[in-house]
Amino acid sequence: MLDNLRWGVRWGLWYASAFSAWVLVLSVIHRSVRWPKYGMTTWGIVGTYYLAALVVGPTVGALRPLANSRIGTFALGWIAGTLGYSLVAFTMGALTPWWIWAIPGLGFGGVALVMQDRSRGEVRTNWRFIAIVAAIAAVLALWMHFLGWW
Repeated sequence: MLDNLRWGVRWGLWYASAFSAWVLVLSVIHRSVRWPKYGMTTWGIVGTYYLAALVVGPTVGALRPLANSRIGTFALGWIAGTLGYSLVAFTMGALTPWWIWAIPGLGFGGVALVMQDRSRGEVRTNWRFIAIVAAIAAVLALWMHFLGWW
C-alpha cells in the first residue's frame, strides 16, 4: 500500500509540475504574474496545483489496484481528473457543483488507458495516441473557454 501511495504522489507531483510549467509560460507571454480574472497570482496557481497533487496523488495511489483491468484504469483516471479539476476550481473560487468537473475528468480516463498501453508496450499506433491527446486538448480548451478561463 505504501508503494502505491508513493506512486500516486509521484504522478501527482509530475502533473502539478507540468501544469505549473504551462502557467509559467503563460505568465511570461502575458508579462505578468497577476491573474485578475481569478484573483490569484502565478504563484498562487502553482501552489494550488501542488496542493491538488498532494490530495489527488495519494487518493489515486490508494485506488491503484483498480488499474488491474482496463475499466478500472479508466475509472481511476476519471476519478483523478474529476478530483483534480474540482480541487483546482474550488481553490480558484469557482462555485460550480463538483459533478460538472466529471465531464473533463472523463478525458483523464482516456489518458490513463493510453498511458497504461504505452507502459505495457501495447502501443499499436502513434496516431491513436496523438488523436486521443488532441481530442482531449480540444475538449479541455473549449471547456476552459466556456468557463471563461481562457
